[in-house]
Amino acid sequence: MTIGQRTLLEVIDEVVSTNPERIWLRFFESSDALLKGELRTMTFFDLDVAINALSWWIRENLGDATGNPTFCYIGPSDIAYYLLAFAASRCGWKLGRAIIMNCPGRNSSKAHASEGRHFSTIESIAQACECKDVKAFPQLSELLNWSRAERFPSPTRSFEDAADDTFVILHTSGSTGFPKPVEVSNSLLATVDAQQILRDVDGRRVTAHAWSNKTAYSALPPFHSAAFNWLAFSIFQNTQLLLGPPDAPPSLSILQRILELQISDLGMLLPSLLNDIVADPQLLPLLSRWEAAEIGDAICEHTKIFQTLGSTETFNLPELAWRDKQEWKWNRFHPDLNLEFVQLDDDTFELVFRRDQGKLIHQGAFRTFPNLESYSMGDLYKRHPTDPDLWMHCGRKDDIIVLANGEKLNPRLAENVIAQRPEIKSALIIGSDRSQVAVLAEMRPDSILSTLPGDDQLAALLPAIKAANEISPGHAHIDPHFVRCVDADTFLRSPKGDIQRKKTLKQNSSIIEEIYRNGEQVSLHIAKLDFDDFSTLTKSIEDLVTVQCFPGARLGHDQQLFELGLDSLNATRLARALKAALEEHNPGSASKMTVRTIYEFPTIHGLATAIMRLSQGSDDRNSLPTKEQRVGEVLERYYQELAQIPQSSTNNKAVPTQGATIILTGSTGSLGDRQSETHKIRGLTTDFSNVDFLKIDVSASHLGLSVEAYQDLQNRATHVIHNAWPVNFNMPLADFESQLDGCLNLIQLSCESTHEVPVTFLSSVGAANNWSTYHDSRVPESAIEDLRTSEDMGYAESKHIAELLFARACRTHGISADICRVGQIAGPVKTPEKGMWTPNEWFPSLLLSSQTMNKIPRSLGAMNRIDWIPVDSLADAIVELAVLSQSRRSSVSSLSKLPFIGYLFEQATDPQELQRACFIHLVNHRHSNWSDLLPQVVSSWRPDMNIIPYNEWLGALSQEGDRRGGKGGQAGDGISSLPAAKLIDFFRALDASKDDLAKPPQAVFITDRAMQRSRTFRDMKPISAEWILLWLRQLGYST
Repeated sequence: MTIGQRTLLEVIDEVVSTNPERIWLRFFESSDALLKGELRTMTFFDLDVAINALSWWIRENLGDATGNPTFCYIGPSDIAYYLLAFAASRCGWKLGRAIIMNCPGRNSSKAHASEGRHFSTIESIAQACECKDVKAFPQLSELLNWSRAERFPSPTRSFEDAADDTFVILHTSGSTGFPKPVEVSNSLLATVDAQQILRDVDGRRVTAHAWSNKTAYSALPPFHSAAFNWLAFSIFQNTQLLLGPPDAPPSLSILQRILELQISDLGMLLPSLLNDIVADPQLLPLLSRWEAAEIGDAICEHTKIFQTLGSTETFNLPELAWRDKQEWKWNRFHPDLNLEFVQLDDDTFELVFRRDQGKLIHQGAFRTFPNLESYSMGDLYKRHPTDPDLWMHCGRKDDIIVLANGEKLNPRLAENVIAQRPEIKSALIIGSDRSQVAVLAEMRPDSILSTLPGDDQLAALLPAIKAANEISPGHAHIDPHFVRCVDADTFLRSPKGDIQRKKTLKQNSSIIEEIYRNGEQVSLHIAKLDFDDFSTLTKSIEDLVTVQCFPGARLGHDQQLFELGLDSLNATRLARALKAALEEHNPGSASKMTVRTIYEFPTIHGLATAIMRLSQGSDDRNSLPTKEQRVGEVLERYYQELAQIPQSSTNNKAVPTQGATIILTGSTGSLGDRQSETHKIRGLTTDFSNVDFLKIDVSASHLGLSVEAYQDLQNRATHVIHNAWPVNFNMPLADFESQLDGCLNLIQLSCESTHEVPVTFLSSVGAANNWSTYHDSRVPESAIEDLRTSEDMGYAESKHIAELLFARACRTHGISADICRVGQIAGPVKTPEKGMWTPNEWFPSLLLSSQTMNKIPRSLGAMNRIDWIPVDSLADAIVELAVLSQSRRSSVSSLSKLPFIGYLFEQATDPQELQRACFIHLVNHRHSNWSDLLPQVVSSWRPDMNIIPYNEWLGALSQEGDRRGGKGGQAGDGISSLPAAKLIDFFRALDASKDDLAKPPQAVFITDRAMQRSRTFRDMKPISAEWILLWLRQLGYST
């Protein structure tokens, strides 16, 4: 038999025929036997007898195995489950999950999750079960007393024929949700066998060799996938298992006794037990008797540590042994797994399996999911600072917390820091849909903290909170007033000891609500402002900002707070404190005091001016700098910097002779993703060997690249598509200056490049959405010098400035630029089975919230006219336009050699356009109206949904949001099913029922140039009810 192509039963049969007395497993039959040191041994001969006897028992009690039926086992945590799994496989049945008997009703329902028609259990439990088809299983003592059994007849099959057969059905742990059944095939188990033939890498062996031919104590429950992983080791590579007594769960006392008996070489322990070991100074020295264990720094001083990582779907991932004990907490995965670490942010990566047919013998994921080309376990890692092959597990994607302002954080590292306190067993950081995080700290049973009042408990945790904040981003900092110590065993845990986060948060929702309610009240009591006159108000605001946001700093009244480091969390806290102080001074005056005020007036002087006027019952801002003055000052400064860039010499530019080299920025957003996805959709190559992926900083000199890499771009580039821009409608204009610096750098790159490098800049209609407020015409396809026409937010104002920068550079520096004012980007429509509209955007949020409330608005207020463009159509149009930008500088004859773009030259190019930037409006020229589409959408989606006026829907949204906890709520129970509540200010701005006569009509954009230059745009269809229903299906909203 070939290693890696064997089943467990084949190996058992071979050992029985060649060495039947080889020890398979040893265990203690009871706690009393453990105290006496009396071990029961099972040889492979004993195992074979038990398998055959149980196979006959299954045939006699459950019938034949036609159709590979399933049965489930309910019983104690002993080796009977292993024996049943072997027997079931031999006689053609499938064994579902083993369930430790605590509550018959509950456990029976779990067994049904495996779709079992029959239940097998020991006799004492059978009497308590209410299942209709229950068979009393022989006691373990009876099984072990069988001396011989007739061999059960089973067909001889090759590994290829049996590879996909199910050996056992296991369940995921439920640590990230409800347990799910997973069919473990013979081929998945064979990947454990195949670890023996994995090559050494740089002199490092696979860690599995460390427990070959060794005795290993297992504290794993037998129904856990890790236990079956080690069961496979016991068969394939002679790892002799040692099990504790079945009448007591693994504990420190059992572990201590096993160490004292000196009967094992190593141990496999669950994290919950390992954490207890660290807190026991008497037990730690005993670990030196083991060759290996799994735990942290404290245990590393006493024994060698190996981490074993995996999942029910993949089994363990082979790793290479470490040489320096400082590496114990890092994983060095074997390269033959063909793993890829996909970067999610600056220091977080997601582990993904990539199918490789030549390495499939080691890729357990594709044994479980044979139709997938890639598979993610949902685990997150960070890279070692000096060794690129070392990775540290830092949480799961399920753990990621998204705050109400959209900021994300991974709580695991900070939780671990808090849990290092000896009085704390575990910590949970929460905050989904909240403005800030909070902490539940679970005390140990014997913790002295449990005897202290709440304030003293908090004081004891302050050092840990400070340490956690030091390793966390600003928006994830923990306010001590939002920390609560809870009793031991408050957290719900899976059988392997992992915290069941979602279930724990749901069970403790009332405590969480109380934490936020009390914490916010304490914070508000801190805020006091002096409204005697402007100078005293300014000083009191300075004091408040200093205490809350910049302790110990000396702040200038005209310093930009965000430039000093004010983040979204502190901005939210500051807004809440200012609002409370304003309301206390003059009840009813604080309604317009929001976090937006902080972003609009990000200096102490500006805040004092705004708050003074609000306190007087007015938000008149005539005394403040006008928008034209604010934006104009920034624009003029960048014009001056543009003048310092050497002009381009267009006469000396070379014409590219071999294809195009396109620089694309912002390829990770929905539009950038869609441009990449176009290759797959059209059946084009997905071989990116001709693509260079560069991590750049557009605001830095040379784009943050080395001199050599930057020069390479200068020599090769033929086009630039500039799509990178942070989409944050709260950020002030000052926070976008790094993006404007990037525009200057791209202009400089275009000027210095060997070829003519036209720039396609993806702007926004927000740069001109206020046009109709000051002009009676449609928005022109040209540069707009009127600085009032952008929307009143830093995002739109910065886009407007960037437009004018590129336009001036075309006139003064000889570059060519297309400036595309892009409208609302909708979900994909060309590939119904792929992609979706980003769920947290305003329209998907409106749909889900309407579904939750069973109410939907009759109109969309100021957005009732729908001129949206599907994201996949927009990507095609941009590609066409980016190619055309070269046509304005090149002869048609030189481009006619490129058949892909031949059809684009149906309209002549105006020669005068060669001297200026070309402005293009990418809004759907065939618009529709929400009010017209809504009846068909509702009738097909939710016929019973109430269609109500927009202002009534807005009121219902506000009321329901307040009922569910204002700005928060726990996942699945609060605001997560009402996401529009987080965008309430946005939806209020769309309300056309207020001051309707005073509001200008929605801006209308001329689209002539886009019609001329893009066939995709010309052929674009209006948004339809069918498309909206498609987006609903893609989003997973019930239809």
